[in-house]
Amino acid sequence: DGVRDDRVGALRAWATTCDLDKPHYVLSSRSLSVYPGQRIVFYGVTPTIMGRKLFTLRRLVVPLRQVDRGPSIVPQVGSSVEEGQFIKTSFAYMGTQSQSGFLTLDLMSKKGFGQGLRHSYQFTNASGELSLYRLNDRTIDQNTLTGRFAHSQRLGTVQASISSDFRSNSYLYAPE
Repeated sequence: DGVRDDRVGALRAWATTCDLDKPHYVLSSRSLSVYPGQRIVFYGVTPTIMGRKLFTLRRLVVPLRQVDRGPSIVPQVGSSVEEGQFIKTSFAYMGTQSQSGFLTLDLMSKKGFGQGLRHSYQFTNASGELSLYRLNDRTIDQNTLTGRFAHSQRLGTVQASISSDFRSNSYLYAPE
């Protein structure tokens, strides 16, 4: 059903980004509401991976604003030489007109459990982003930490920018 251009709703709906005939993972829900360009709200949502239902949430909100700049909010399942079998996902903790924030959770059979944070903001004269990612890397038996901060601001007729990157034992930059 639909209400003008403000909302589209569906009953007994499911969503996935897997393009296989039998998807590896789906989000099935009792109902959902899509607010174009803003968010999708799933009600009674159950994530299913490889045919196994994991749990049911009363409500799950997926922001659509700045989603191209944020981490994947639909779980990614796959494998790579460095990480082994993996499942990677993110959860939005903030989605407003001027800010968005994501918590990242990754489970990798070779590397271990990774967690991160990505927060971006945009105001009238300023914008920026802060990201942190931590992994207790089992293949090198060390903690790795990757971080980035970037801020840009207009001061009268001058555009000022500052950025900083931090890497400690990051396998993405030195896999050996």
